Amino acid sequence: MKNIYKASILFLLIFLYSINLNAQSIREIKSNDKYLWGIGYGKTESLARDEALSNLVAKVSINIEREIKHQFEEDSKKRNSKAISDKYNCIVKSYSAMRLNNAKFITISKGKNSEVFCFVSRDEIKKVFKVREDKIADMLKLANKAKKRFKIDDALRYYYWAWTLLKTLPNCNHLSIPSISGEYSLVTWIPDQIENIFDDVQVSFVSKDGNEVLLSFMYLGKMISSIDYSFFNGASWSNLYSAKDGNGVMELRSSYIDRYYRIKFEYEYKSQAYLDPEISKILPHMQSANFKSAYKKIRRRLENKKGDKNDHYLASKEDIVTNNKASFYSQKTNKSSMKTANNENLKLSAVSNKNRYKKIMHKLVKALRTQTYDDVRNCFTRDGYKMYKKLLNYGRASIVGDVNLRYIGLNDKVMCRGLFLKFSFKGNKRTFVEDVVFTFNKNNKIDCVAFGIGKRAEKDILSKSVWPKTARFVLIQFLENYKTAYALKRLDYIKSIFDDNAVIIVGKIVRRSFSKDMNAYSGNKFVKLTKKTKHQYLRDLKKNFSRNDFINIRFSKNEVVKMGRKPMYGIQIKQDYYSNTYGDSGYLCLIVDLTDNEKPLIKVRTWQEEKDPKYGIFSPYHF
Repeated sequence: MKNIYKASILFLLIFLYSINLNAQSIREIKSNDKYLWGIGYGKTESLARDEALSNLVAKVSINIEREIKHQFEEDSKKRNSKAISDKYNCIVKSYSAMRLNNAKFITISKGKNSEVFCFVSRDEIKKVFKVREDKIADMLKLANKAKKRFKIDDALRYYYWAWTLLKTLPNCNHLSIPSISGEYSLVTWIPDQIENIFDDVQVSFVSKDGNEVLLSFMYLGKMISSIDYSFFNGASWSNLYSAKDGNGVMELRSSYIDRYYRIKFEYEYKSQAYLDPEISKILPHMQSANFKSAYKKIRRRLENKKGDKNDHYLASKEDIVTNNKASFYSQKTNKSSMKTANNENLKLSAVSNKNRYKKIMHKLVKALRTQTYDDVRNCFTRDGYKMYKKLLNYGRASIVGDVNLRYIGLNDKVMCRGLFLKFSFKGNKRTFVEDVVFTFNKNNKIDCVAFGIGKRAEKDILSKSVWPKTARFVLIQFLENYKTAYALKRLDYIKSIFDDNAVIIVGKIVRRSFSKDMNAYSGNKFVKLTKKTKHQYLRDLKKNFSRNDFINIRFSKNEVVKMGRKPMYGIQIKQDYYSNTYGDSGYLCLIVDLTDNEKPLIKVRTWQEEKDPKYGIFSPYHF
């Protein structure tokens, strides 16, 4: 009994001491200017914590407002007070997507009258800005890499978004980038990069068929992998169009008469702002930058003679053919790269008898032009025809310009590449141009239809001369089938390429709401990694497919590495995912087993919307 009494006294003393210690700590924190704090009350400890954090959030917002106040001094001279207020509020709220992980809590009392004290150091607030600085640095790296790969759409988007985020930082004028000749302020360096891109982009007329005009897009004298633009159609400016591998198209009004065609390159990407939570909060409220060099005039030429449009459906003697009317490649600067691409294709395998494939493709092109799609049913295998029909149902499809085909073969399979189709969708403001690849089996039947990964990505894989020819062929086909399977919602194919015991990790941005009043910091953001079984992943994917009318996947960059001696390959991809109901941008990592070339198997698939704080971007070497 005495022992119980002593234990009770000891517990009471410890409890009173802890209360006194907490009270002392709270007084010290309140009186110390290095901290921001809040107090919450509630019927439960959880409710009290929510209120305490909400009060802390309000003070953090005020602190951020003070930090970025100078950003509005210049605006106040140019814009009305409401516009300034909207911009001011959107910048403050944009930081709700940032991390505030190190807030600490002290429980003062529990039960029906719970009281919780919450605090964070001002140094932690500075880390909030540092996180955004790091994000800007990442975007600039992606922009630079995209520019080197001639993905001009991605380069412009990342440059402009980085510039937008930069202008929300309190120290934006002090951030710089090193160079050989010194350091340049990012505030001026980024728009200079955008201007330089526009100056180095060349657009030229290729051909005209009725109201459709085919254009060629070059950057520094070389073919552009991808770029987005709109054009004046004779009455108004068009929706956004995407050019791929140098091929673009305009659809004009029949009454349009002018000496020049006018186009404007996209760089703001407001319609894609939903891909990034921070950008989506800021971009709509920021004043648009006007880059005059984003507008180009193209000299109009006479229309082609009647009957020309179907005269170029066959490839020449070489595997890669430039357009007869206006080369998509620069005559002066790109001969060597074209020769390399030719050599790589020939090294992989020379297609000895192309005529049999040419006849089939001639028939297919005619069916697509005349919309007599069923006339070519006997050109396909059963599975191939299903893919073909799904492709036609993907969007309103039409051939872009003249058709120049090239062939890559290996063993008893032949890929026919170079057919560009334009896809448009009802109620959607985007028009995509995709190169479509047809794969023939040993019986000269088309058993696979896919969207191409692009000539540069294709060349990257073909140039890996130390890799087996079969692996290079299969990897190209695998990446194209993977991309297309999501666009055409081919759940059966996706099921077949995942190993039954595949490691599937999905990184998801999670925001915990601490109060009903969603003010600046009420979202505490972190990356939640979820491991799924193959069954769970396919089940969720099926639901996603049913919600969307269309899906389009674009690879900003893809890197493929061979992992050891085994036929195992790691693929890291920066992927943009678009649909009519959802969009995201993130990093995809795949590990593919090519032991059986007929049945590539994904052993690992990871997806993350942004870098993990501990691991960064997942790569094949993490597994």
